[in-house]
Amino acid sequence: MNTHQTIEESTHTENWDENAPTTEQSQFEMTEPADEKSEAAQAFKEAGQHAKQKGQQLMSKAKANASKHADSYVDQTGSKIRTIERATREAADKVRDEEPEFVTQAFEFVANAGDSAAKYFEENSSKKILNDAREFARERPAVVLGGLAAAGFLAGRFLKAEEPEEA
Repeated sequence: MNTHQTIEESTHTENWDENAPTTEQSQFEMTEPADEKSEAAQAFKEAGQHAKQKGQQLMSKAKANASKHADSYVDQTGSKIRTIERATREAADKVRDEEPEFVTQAFEFVANAGDSAAKYFEENSSKKILNDAREFARERPAVVLGGLAAAGFLAGRFLKAEEPEEA
């Protein structure tokens, strides 16, 4: 048995390190980094929440600002359409006695359409107009695509007409 005891003692002695922490020290040192980690995690979480709040505030301000500008453009568009409507009515009055009746009727038709469009822009917000446009596009995609194609064709003709002729 003496031999067995000596081998065991020598094994323990070889593995024993004087600088190794005791069980009490090990537990203390292990909890300290864990506390630092939890504090860091908490600080990181708070920073994330703060950033999220700031982001939401900025997004809210941006939406309000965009809505304000869009409503301003809607008002300007309504005013411009109203100006066109009035000019068209004046033109209809001027040509009433000089031109055939269908010309006057055409001017009045355009003026009435302008009046309806101006009222629509004056009475609705940009958000409502956008929602109506989306709904129209969903319900009538062929009309929208046809209108876009016609607008593209007219824009192309207009741009081609403005090109200087090469000699």
